[in-house]
Amino acid sequence: MEKKDYGVAVKLLRPFAVVRETLERIGIGSRKEKKIYPSCYIKTVDGKVKLYHFKELLQVPKMDEMDIMRKNTIIWLLSNWNLIKVFDETIFKNISPKNVFILSRKEKTDWEVVHKFHYEGFEPKITNKKTERQSYMDTYDSKERKIGV
Repeated sequence: MEKKDYGVAVKLLRPFAVVRETLERIGIGSRKEKKIYPSCYIKTVDGKVKLYHFKELLQVPKMDEMDIMRKNTIIWLLSNWNLIKVFDETIFKNISPKNVFILSRKEKTDWEVVHKFHYEGFEPKITNKKTERQSYMDTYDSKERKIGV
């Protein structure tokens, strides 16, 4: 049986690592536990960059309306922050920013990022509470972004 690819094709306007790290800070968060559960992930499939809800990557049979709305909202946010360009903007008809938790980059080191999907072949090295991706992000000038997230 062939797996269906549900990803949303995008064009990167910023480096892959910047978009990937930003996605780690958007999803479902618990301020009490200081945990964030990223909802979406970025992958390159057959030379195309696509964004997915983690349930799509795990081949969960059904996503509910809230999952779809959360994915579309996250893609809309990345587009508004000029991190990506979306080829099919019809997905923006189904968004709800109030249902998405956004963790600031400054707060990230104090929080635990709990992934429900793990990229093949990439295990970040942890040094002083910072991963390789966070170290890269420290060099990225966040002033270029429209919203300081």
